[in-house]
Amino acid sequence: MIQVLIYFLIALTLSIDSFSMSLSVATLSHQKKDIRNLSILVGLFHLIMPIIGSYVGNILLKKITIHTNIISSLIFLLIAINLLLEKDKSKEIKSLNLLILLLLSLTVSIDSFNVGLAIGMSKESIILPSIIFMIISFLSTKFGFLLGKQLQNKYQNSSIYLGVFILIIISIKYLFWG
Repeated sequence: MIQVLIYFLIALTLSIDSFSMSLSVATLSHQKKDIRNLSILVGLFHLIMPIIGSYVGNILLKKITIHTNIISSLIFLLIAINLLLEKDKSKEIKSLNLLILLLLSLTVSIDSFNVGLAIGMSKESIILPSIIFMIISFLSTKFGFLLGKQLQNKYQNSSIYLGVFILIIISIKYLFWG
């Protein structure tokens, strides 16, 4: 029982990025299909990444060094810059394309890979924690969208700046603290 609580707390920590990201993305689009698709993708990535980390991550990390924190930082920074540049062109994006949805989902799920690696090295089963990570990150993303939508409705143009600010903070976080 205590192990499930630990996995739940880890899941909450891992889902902070997905909450912040969805809060920011809600300033771009609050199409129901974007909310649904991004929430599902983030959940699925939080299920898959720890499993991959557990089974193959240890082998990969011994052979190559990947600085995922820098890549994640750049992706969030580019999305923030794009959001600023596009803010006057249209009040709301019709729909986010699949590539953006996949990049956002992957970026906020990379930490789960490292957690999966640690759990795998401890010889524990990765299935239960991955399911917990998936559920919590799905709910976190959905809640971030709903809150972002409310902020967008209430504060309109200034919510775009809030979204950009949050994306830049996430970018800085990844750059300096992984």
